Amino acid sequence: MKPLRHKTIQHYIAEPIQESWRMPLHHPSPRFKEYQRAQKILLSTPTLSSDLCEVLQNRTSSRVFTKKITKEQLSGLLYWSLGLLEKGETKHRTYPSGGGFYPLEAYLAIDFVEGIDSGVYHYNVRENTLELLPFVNAAEIIEALKLENTNIESPSLALLLSFVEQRSHHKYGVFSNKLGLLEAGHVGQNLYLVAAALGFGICGLGLGEKVHSLNQQLRLDGENECVVYGFAIGG
Repeated sequence: MKPLRHKTIQHYIAEPIQESWRMPLHHPSPRFKEYQRAQKILLSTPTLSSDLCEVLQNRTSSRVFTKKITKEQLSGLLYWSLGLLEKGETKHRTYPSGGGFYPLEAYLAIDFVEGIDSGVYHYNVRENTLELLPFVNAAEIIEALKLENTNIESPSLALLLSFVEQRSHHKYGVFSNKLGLLEAGHVGQNLYLVAAALGFGICGLGLGEKVHSLNQQLRLDGENECVVYGFAIGG
């Protein structure tokens, strides 16, 4: 008899793409992901000064983008939404995470950002760098998301959040999947508010059946690490 398996993150958003890709979950994985041989782009840590009431009022979903954003704007978005911020002698992030495991990763399919070549990148949180992933095409990812979200026009980039189950499963078991989705929501609100503060547009995206192809393009196994949330971003 085939043993019962616990519900994975894929069951909350789509069916598993390939059972044989399953990885053991007995030990936690590192809290930071890094592509060591990747070409890296160092990002800045710009200041963010804006009235919270004004930002909350301006927070909205933009679906048609008419301008491209800059490397400085993208740096601010990633640093203040996902990055490691200095706090005295320690570093912390701007969103909560169950157990402090931070099981989310961010990937960016950049079409046109002033100062950054087109391509697909992984955001290295610890180094505050973008790591180029030469094995995947940015235009294909953006087009797949636009097919699932037909009202999106001319984004500068698409940002994808993935959940790394092994990072928190050892403590929370099957509940880690739900915590991962909650955490993605926290990050999503950060992205919306920082985008409003910096003066450009963002829109949360439905992934639908495109989850399978997005995982495959990014070479994620679809179970231990799986795309869970996407955003279109532009001016």
